[in-house]
Parts: sequence; structure tokens; C-alpha cells
Amino acid sequence: MAARGLRDVSDLDIVARGRALEMAKSLGKPVQAQSGDTSYSLAGGKIEISDRWGPVEWNTDQLIDTADIIDGVRFVKIETVMQDKLKHGREKDLKDAELIGRYMAGIGEQGSGERNPGLSEYHQHYAALSDEEIAARIAAKKDEFAAVLEASTVTVGKSPILIAVMGCPDRRMTPLHQKMFEDVLVKTVKMTTYDITTDHLEGVPGVVEHDVTEPLPGGPYDFILAHVLLRFIEEDQQWYAIFNSYDALKPGGVAIHVLDEQDYATKGDVIPNGYHTVPLEKWKDKMRALDMEYIEVPVPHGVALAIIRK
Repeated sequence: MAARGLRDVSDLDIVARGRALEMAKSLGKPVQAQSGDTSYSLAGGKIEISDRWGPVEWNTDQLIDTADIIDGVRFVKIETVMQDKLKHGREKDLKDAELIGRYMAGIGEQGSGERNPGLSEYHQHYAALSDEEIAARIAAKKDEFAAVLEASTVTVGKSPILIAVMGCPDRRMTPLHQKMFEDVLVKTVKMTTYDITTDHLEGVPGVVEHDVTEPLPGGPYDFILAHVLLRFIEEDQQWYAIFNSYDALKPGGVAIHVLDEQDYATKGDVIPNGYHTVPLEKWKDKMRALDMEYIEVPVPHGVALAIIRK
């Protein structure tokens, strides 16, 4: 529930399998769960890990394989959490079920304000996050950007530095992106945010409604950032977004595409939450064929692909 901005939590229940479960057994303290099964306790009981969760009829593999992915971490589907709350039926569970019901209906005050049922579920999720959670996500992006800058050894030009952001899920992130870039670069930044829809960014300055599979206007740019963007684009269109980010750079500029590991490690055409897989090796082969310079920088949940304009 905390991952969706519904309420704070003081403990975590984790369902695990395979190597992750074996690690829990070796690191955790065996305890008897409410179901009567054995679980493994960590962090003084604040984290409990077991090989199943919820009613017996729920299959562990299905819970994990169909989970929603939020910031690179799997969370049991909110509909399943609702069923679990209603099954237990305790007062606290029924209160949680009411919160979940309002969340699923797109109503109620969460995060920075009232949820807007006219927005997509993805944008509603971000609108429901608290300001602190939004700031934490920007802090993670800041670390990633700094790591890419250090690894690429590019020379940063004079102020103002021109930056394009390809996609932004929440209006509160836009000024925080600006500050993030200025803090890392220690330069004045002129930033433009491009998104295929802008209802969720209404009223924010520097926002342009634009499909990034089409050439980017307003360049050339010193930096372009696309954070976990390619999964939202069908595979046959992903290359256009990659190439357009490169083509809109100044000489010596860098286009950064951050990918969650799931985006490029999943077999098949879609990742479990229904978004598109990213054939990373295919796009790297294409860049090499076109003599496009790039580096890969490891980041906590995957990799940052930094493309450098010669």
C-alpha cells in the first residue's frame, strides 16, 4: 500500500522463491506466521519472508510473475491485496480495503491532492505519492545522472546548459528535475520536458506535448534524459526514440536512457505489467553499425545507456 501512496507501513511481507528464498532462510530467523507456515524474520521482525502469501489457492509463481512493477520492484497486484484484506475482515483490513477501493476508483485525497480519474492509472499512481516519495525518486535519479556524468568524462559547456527530458509522470518532478541538473552540473540549466500527453503536467512551464518517436524540436541539447521510457513504446518504434535523442544533441552531448533490468532481461514481447520489453542488444548492435558512441553505466535497478554525440 505504501508503494501506491495509500498509507505508511511499519513492516513488509515478502513472498519469495528460488535463490531469494534460500537467501532468506540463511539470513533470517525462522518464525511461525499467522497462517501456521514458517517464515523468516529480518530487521527485528519488520520484514517477514515466506514462500507463499495470502490464501492457499494463490499460486506463488503467479503472484510474482503477474506483480505490478513500481520503480523496479515487484508488488502484488492491488486487486489481490484487496481480496486479501476482505478475506481477513479485521477492522484495520476493512479500513485498508476502503482506501484501496477509493484508489481503484480514482477518488479521494492522496499525495499532493485529489486523484484525477481522467488521468491514466500510471499517472494516477504518481499523483497519489507523497511529496517525500517524489523527492526520493528524484534523489535516485540524481545519483544516476551523477554516475553517468562521471563515467562519460564529457566536458560540460558554459551556462545555460540545454536539457531535454523525455517523459515525466508527475508535475512535481519538473522543478525537481531542474534543481537536480543544476546541483550536479553546477551550472544554470534551461530545460524542456516532452511528453506524448500533458494533462498530468498542465500549467507547468517548459512542457511541450510531443511524441518522442518524432524528431525532437528545440535542440541541439547538451543532455537528454529518458528515464525508464522505452518500455512505454512499442518495440518497432523504440529505435526512433533512441536515434532522435542522439540526433538532437550538440557535439559532445549525451543522451541517457535509464532501463530497469526487467525491461531488457524479460524474454518475450512484454514485461509482466503489460509494457514492452526493450531488445537492448539489438539497439546496441544498431548503434555500433552507425558508429554511435555509447557507454553502459550500472544503476541500482538496471543500466543507464549513455549515447555520446561525436
